[in-house]
Amino acid sequence: MSAMHAMVLIGSTGSGTTFLSHYVASHFDDFAICKRVTTREQRTNEVTGAAFWFVDEVTFHELLASGRLAHVKFSDFDNSKYGIEEAELTGITQYGKSPILTCHSVEEAQTLRHFLHGRDLVVICIYVYASERDRKQALVRSGETR
Repeated sequence: MSAMHAMVLIGSTGSGTTFLSHYVASHFDDFAICKRVTTREQRTNEVTGAAFWFVDEVTFHELLASGRLAHVKFSDFDNSKYGIEEAELTGITQYGKSPILTCHSVEEAQTLRHFLHGRDLVVICIYVYASERDRKQALVRSGETR
């Protein structure tokens, strides 16, 4: 039996990690996006359930208290909270697919890598670089900044 893999895409907001995760998942049947639960504001171009489940603070804390969140991150950038539901990750791997996750820093990637290794996944981390100019243009296109 071959080892199961997970892909972690690392990059700043606007670098294209979400785009790349959707591209990989739509072109390679072995991969599936591991959607996160988040309290951050939904952007105008985002659809809940595509890459994130958008919830309020109360719902997030209920999920956390019930033990349904397997990995949690508190953003120091915008004070948002992010979590991975255990059922989401388990569902992906039970179907024989490799989860794809995105994050913003190498430190967060290391935490995710440790978390995923604990679930017997071989983790591939890829840093996605975008120039500051390209990131700003992407953020303007997404409606996140003007």
